[in-house]
Amino acid sequence: MELNKDKNTDRLFFFVSLIIALSIEAFSILFIRNNLFNGLLDSDMSSELVLAKLLAEEGKLITTDWYYSTELRVLHVQLVFTPLFLIFKSWHTVRVAGTLILHLLMMASVCFLCKTLRAGKWGPFVSIGLVAPLSIVYLEFVTKYTVYIPYIVITFLALSLEFLFIRTRGFRSYIIAVLAGVLGLFAGMGGARQLLVLYLPLSLCCVLTYITDWVSQRKISFKNDYFRFFLVTFISSACSGAGYLINTKYLVNKYSFVPWDKVSFCGFDFSRLKMTLKGFMETVGYSGVTNDPYLVFSNVVSMLIAVLTIIALIYGMIRFKKVSEEYFMVSVFVLSAIVIYTLFYSFTDMTFSSRYNIPVSVLAFLAIGLFLSSIGQDYPKAIVYAVSSVLVTGMIISSMFMFRAYKKYYLTEDTVLADEVNSLADEGYRYGYSVFWRANVVQELSDGRIEMYCFGDFQNPMEMSYLTSINQTYHWLQLISHDNQRPSEGKVCIILSTDEYNCCLWKDAMADYLVYSDDQYKIAGFDSYQDMLTVIGSYTYAFNGEYLNNGYDDSGVRVLYPSGFEFGPYITFYEGAYEVTVRGDNIQYVSIDATSFSGSNHFEYEVLSHTDNEMIIRFNTDCDHYEGEVAVYNTSDSENVTLSLVSIDYAPQS
Repeated sequence: MELNKDKNTDRLFFFVSLIIALSIEAFSILFIRNNLFNGLLDSDMSSELVLAKLLAEEGKLITTDWYYSTELRVLHVQLVFTPLFLIFKSWHTVRVAGTLILHLLMMASVCFLCKTLRAGKWGPFVSIGLVAPLSIVYLEFVTKYTVYIPYIVITFLALSLEFLFIRTRGFRSYIIAVLAGVLGLFAGMGGARQLLVLYLPLSLCCVLTYITDWVSQRKISFKNDYFRFFLVTFISSACSGAGYLINTKYLVNKYSFVPWDKVSFCGFDFSRLKMTLKGFMETVGYSGVTNDPYLVFSNVVSMLIAVLTIIALIYGMIRFKKVSEEYFMVSVFVLSAIVIYTLFYSFTDMTFSSRYNIPVSVLAFLAIGLFLSSIGQDYPKAIVYAVSSVLVTGMIISSMFMFRAYKKYYLTEDTVLADEVNSLADEGYRYGYSVFWRANVVQELSDGRIEMYCFGDFQNPMEMSYLTSINQTYHWLQLISHDNQRPSEGKVCIILSTDEYNCCLWKDAMADYLVYSDDQYKIAGFDSYQDMLTVIGSYTYAFNGEYLNNGYDDSGVRVLYPSGFEFGPYITFYEGAYEVTVRGDNIQYVSIDATSFSGSNHFEYEVLSHTDNEMIIRFNTDCDHYEGEVAVYNTSDSENVTLSLVSIDYAPQS
């Protein structure tokens, strides 16, 4: 009777945990669905859908026509989003459905791992820790962005294959070993991250556990589970290393992404050690704030998670002869992952962010689950379920606080550009230009109807004052073809924030072409790409004291003393033709020099007219020339030249 009672309790715990995990998941999906147009989207998120749409159109799972970020997308979210674009036309539907599928894959992978570890009833409990966003950074990059889910899933699948191999014999074991190797190969081809958070810790773990078994047994055995663990880890880790070599030696030359080759080792930095350890706590909700009762509660929950994790790891390693082999191995692996990750950031100059540790931080819930499962065999289960209930309740409340905080501080009640963007699409606008943090979001908001070009200076991508060319594409998360392929027939818009507009070199030129304007955004519209260049490619000097040497400005005119000259304004001369008009007095003394690239390239020009009061020249450009300027010189030895107008006008037809 007691045995049946325990089974019923275990079954009840399993289903209650599963219901809680699925309920949190349902709330998360509704939160995302209801706030997509209220500022929840960002360009990193939308970039994944732009890439997935491109892959669906090309019929590929990886493409050479994309500027990836720091890693090549091999086993990543496009494996989910790309097929969905073959089923649904709505980007909104693809976003919500893909996010749900990725969340469920994460839950399924950890449930499968727990079953493999002979702790299947604890799978939903561990899932709660994965789907409950205990911090803003976790809500950002796992719950809504999903970008770290592939790393988590790969880790859990790799561990599952490792432990399946340990317990399997015969032909099936060879299949599992091959699968573990293939997974390692493709994971390594994606970049160094999976090696850092999975395969290096796994390699250290198998060595430490095998040595521990050897010392405790006082003999070397090639038939026990520890040796099989060593063997399958060697296969998977070697394959991941081979994949990483393929990434750094071959794929980096074929695909555009930023490798980790600029990371260098340095002396131990204690401040970076503290920063890394603090980052682990921040991922599970610690903020250190004491004057906000909501955040104080989250601080307590995060400390409870940290304490239980430490106890779980110590318990699994100290009692390695009494606990299951799986629990012991996982404890060593989790500790190895934490140590390697912490040492990596303590001895290198790698840029740190709390989100980077997410694939390691989530291992805490696996360790806690195995700990509670193990002590449930030696202690009253009422204690175990009480502890788990307290922890789950704390995680639920803490995650609700995070949803509340995110909605309060990061979202808005108004739709952010969604209505304006879709109105533009309805009016026939097919192409748009904006900075990185807006471009791909606009493309998603328009349901893909407006193809966005992301422009920006490579050193200062968000600083409009550094930008002169609309074609200065930002080499980050956009089509490579945007470098040279200009918009074809169709209306074109430029979407800027008000701050960007106010410091933009094209502000005055675009003023008459604004189709939307409020306190936040300015949108200029043009009938075609060439019409846009006619406006922003032209420039008229304001005579406000800038770009002047040996002269002065007064009442709307510019006076050049003998040997005086004006220069600038360092704009882009787009492919086509330009006419420069100079008007004023004593213009017969004027000479002109049109150059680009800081004076290194001089254009040959045709003089269309040159009189006492006007000079007009024309020159052609065969491609875009950056840092263009027109210098107007006074060649007289004794006479001043008065300028009433100097204009540079773009003429598409040469």
